[in-house]
Amino acid sequence: MMKNNKYGLMSNEVPPATSDNGTSDKSLEMGDGESNAEARNKAWLDKKALILAVLLIICGTLVIILGIVVDGERTFTFFKAIPDYILAIFMIVTGIIGIFAAKRNTKPFIITLMVLTIITTVISCLFIMHHGIGIHVEGNGLSHMNHESVTNYNCTHNYEWKDDVYCYIHPKFNETVAWRRIKKDHALHTRAAALHCTLMLLSLAAAVICIVASGLTCKATCCAPTPPVKIVYIPVDSSVTLTSLHNKP
Repeated sequence: MMKNNKYGLMSNEVPPATSDNGTSDKSLEMGDGESNAEARNKAWLDKKALILAVLLIICGTLVIILGIVVDGERTFTFFKAIPDYILAIFMIVTGIIGIFAAKRNTKPFIITLMVLTIITTVISCLFIMHHGIGIHVEGNGLSHMNHESVTNYNCTHNYEWKDDVYCYIHPKFNETVAWRRIKKDHALHTRAAALHCTLMLLSLAAAVICIVASGLTCKATCCAPTPPVKIVYIPVDSSVTLTSLHNKP
């Protein structure tokens, strides 16, 4: 028959944890380490994420406003603003998810934000290149080549420009077709280049914001510190086996 120890337990049972004064202490038995959720919340910088999300929504709103202006230009490099609207939608949706992730501190929102920031970063980089090309085209006056038709023109330079006139002779009907280059609208060039520059800066800002936000999400999900495991050594009689107690996950 097995004897009871000083805790009133059988010798093969684990006694409760005790403090230095010999009283029972259940907090020592459970351990005082933090859980995985608590560790993630400490690693998740929610205030910074909230600021980045709001900035991203502002950038997306500005892109939509500029897109409305772009639709009224109808230039060579700005025929439609639909691609810019797509970028703006990604920016605004990512910003909204970022606000939810910052407020609720839940893993699904943080992971969703991570995925959206990566996608938005890639799209923003593509638009940086697109608008950079647009600035080059508009700055060098390579678009808006406005022309007017010239009638009864004696074409002596087939398929060539001469005195700002381009002409060719139709090989089948032997008819002359000619266009005269007219003065370009430099104000239109300037407006288009300014729009390209502004949209490129907004795309760059969105890319930087998304890169920083994705870094915050990685820190909260992949690089959060592992909660420590507390081992409690319980003073017991020699007849009782020493047992290590681990934190609950």
